[in-house]
Amino acid sequence: FVMTATNAGGTSGLSNELNATPIAPPQEPVLSVVNPGNSQVTLLWTAVSGATGYSFKYGTASGVYGTAVDVGNLTSYIVPGLSNGTLYYFVVTATNAGGISLNSNELSAAPVEPPIAPVLNTATAGNAQIVLTWTAVPGAISYSVHYGTASGVYGPPVIVGNATSYTVTGLANGTEYYFAITATNAGGISPNSNQLNATPIAPPAAPILNTAIAGNAQVVLNWGPVTGAT
Repeated sequence: FVMTATNAGGTSGLSNELNATPIAPPQEPVLSVVNPGNSQVTLLWTAVSGATGYSFKYGTASGVYGTAVDVGNLTSYIVPGLSNGTLYYFVVTATNAGGISLNSNELSAAPVEPPIAPVLNTATAGNAQIVLTWTAVPGAISYSVHYGTASGVYGPPVIVGNATSYTVTGLANGTEYYFAITATNAGGISPNSNQLNATPIAPPAAPILNTAIAGNAQVVLNWGPVTGAT
């Protein structure tokens, strides 16, 4: 391209030359993942060749969206400030110098609150282990065990899946341990359960059988007591 200017005196010389290539708008992205969280939803989509930016739109009815939100040249975004329990519908568009793409496919998700704390019912001591049982929590998809040797001070959690009991092994006999449970769902992690404590204990020593006295169709046994035997 060049430009000229004109007045009553005539036409100017040519301007400097510049060039540009027209470009079509990009293809629409593919919205691949919509993960609900606590008052938020995480969106993931595929990159589109030639796109210089992306926007998403959402609403509470399929195909009915609010104003587009520009997120720059990203392929993921966390949408905050949503209402837990409300189903939202999402689409993504791509942008370049040629314009805005068509809408992506639509996906939906409902944000969810973290679960309430479980109730830890029992912590039963065994040989170098403790067996824990707890109540199921509505909406929980997994549980974790927290424990340590001081009240309220726990090591890294042990994820045990969607179970309501777990045997903690490899503990030191004679050491008191403190336990709590948390529940997890898409919204996050619950507060800790109530705390219980227990002390693993080794099996007792072998008794000494002192006598075995025969009688009529019977034998009378006598042995010495063993410390700690119940």
